Amino acid sequence: MWDSFDSGKGSWNWGRSKVTAGAFNGDGKADIGILCNGGEDEKGVNHTALWTFISTGNGFDKPVRTWESVNSGFGSWNWDRSKAVAGDFNGDGKADVGVLYDNGEDGKGVNHTALWTFASTGKGFGKPNRTWESVDSGTGSWNGSRSKVTVGDFDGDGKADVGVLYNNGREPDGTNRTGLWATAGAKGALDRFTKAWTSEDSWNWYRSDLA
Repeated sequence: MWDSFDSGKGSWNWGRSKVTAGAFNGDGKADIGILCNGGEDEKGVNHTALWTFISTGNGFDKPVRTWESVNSGFGSWNWDRSKAVAGDFNGDGKADVGVLYDNGEDGKGVNHTALWTFASTGKGFGKPNRTWESVDSGTGSWNGSRSKVTVGDFDGDGKADVGVLYNNGREPDGTNRTGLWATAGAKGALDRFTKAWTSEDSWNWYRSDLA
């Protein structure tokens, strides 16, 4: 349906692409979204872009860059620290993009992770909005690299929620601990995570694929 060179787009690095899908323009057909790693410039600023392929029903229109971190005024955005998903978070019939972002460890050894959402306008996306941050929300230390992310309407309110399978590590006796967290809650709020499940027997996070 599309090839970067054949379409005239030119070089496109597959290894710098994270893919998700949703009906971004609300027409009932799933489109493809790609979070693309633009690399680090000579000033040490990380560039990340969001591209969309809109479905025609028989194929896809040419990709459109709907957002770029530096050009949009947002600033440095590290693609390597980003995990992208898509879902209709606000219930308006158009799929939005969510990114779980690993902000790393502070001087006290506390890990910070944030959830950002790009709300669909039907023709593109609004600027990213930070809807949750682990420490600021009171959840505490949260390691983004220990998180696998998915999306679904878990509470049946018509709005997509975010689910995270979290690696709690291994106990001294060798037992692996894994937890499931979700944002599903009153009014579809994305500003908090609730622990929905914790493994009682050994559960190896590394052996788990989330859907």
